[in-house]
This record gives sequence, structure tokens and C-alpha cells, in this order.
Amino acid sequence: MLRFFTICLSLILVEYAEAQDVPFNVLNEYALHGTEERINSPDDESDWLKRNHFTHGELDHFPEAAIVLHRVDVERYLKALGFDGFYQSLSYGFTDPGLIYVIRKPGTVPFAVARGLPGAGGITTQVAELRAMGASTIIHVGTCGLLSPDVPYGQLIISDGSYRDGAAFLLDKDIGAQISRPDAALTA
Repeated sequence: MLRFFTICLSLILVEYAEAQDVPFNVLNEYALHGTEERINSPDDESDWLKRNHFTHGELDHFPEAAIVLHRVDVERYLKALGFDGFYQSLSYGFTDPGLIYVIRKPGTVPFAVARGLPGAGGITTQVAELRAMGASTIIHVGTCGLLSPDVPYGQLIISDGSYRDGAAFLLDKDIGAQISRPDAALTA
């Protein structure tokens, strides 16, 4: 009897779902909140962090120079380079937490090292947030996949572009547009 009831209820729900003829645009619903758009800029994020998370001035006088490093062992590098005891780690975020080390060693220019998030979206978000915190010069030290059997594992590579990741690569038929290049205005 329960099986019969479940089948009937499923048929009713399917019929009801098919009867709906109202278009629903998910992106429009996401972007609109009441009568205003939901806008959360990197500056808004930085201001929120200062008001709610880093309330003791941790982000005040943030270094102008920053490095985004795609390594989990950032502290090991900092210690090996003689910065042990001269850095403060700052963690923020919930789903993909950001981890930034602010280095202030006497006799050196202060700088920050952010542990890199994966993908173009991750690096784009991180650079925008670092900029909003006060960094004006940012270097990204990332990773890449296998390029050629002639390139040894661990080889240092300096690129002037990268393949777009995810759907951006697959959706663009112009092969030249599949490679992202730095914006000259950002590198000046």
C-alpha cells in the first residue's frame, strides 16, 4: 500500500512540475535582493573583516607588496628564509579560508604572503582582496600541469599567459582567446 501511495504521489508531483510554465532565471534571482542588487566588492569584504574579524588593527598598515604562493608549507619557507618570529598569520573565510602571513622584519620591506587558492577564480578573488587590504604590488607564484616530457619536474617557468580554466576554455571557439594575458594597466 505504501508503495502504491508513493507512486501516485510521485506521478502527481511530476504532473504538477510539468504544468508549471513560469520561466525562472536563477542568475537574476541571485543578483536581485528586493529592489537592489547584491553587490559585495573586495573593499566591502576588507571593511567587514576590519569591523568583525580583525578588530585589533591586524589589517591596519597592510604591506604594499604581496605574494600569492600555491604551497601549503608557507611557514617552512618563511623560516628557511630567516623570517621566523617576524610574521603574523591571519586566517579568514569559511568555505575556502584565506591564510595570509604578514611579514615585518626590521631592515626589510614589509610584505604579505597569501597561501594560494585553486583556479582562476581563487587567484582572482585573492588578488582583489589583497588589493582592497592595501597591497599594490602582487606577484603570483603558481603551479602548472605537464608541459612537455622535455621540461623536468620542478623546473622554474616564467609565463606570459595561461590557459583559461574550466568552461571559459571550452566555450570559446577562438583559440587565441583561450589564453589569458595580463592586463597592461595592471602591470604598469
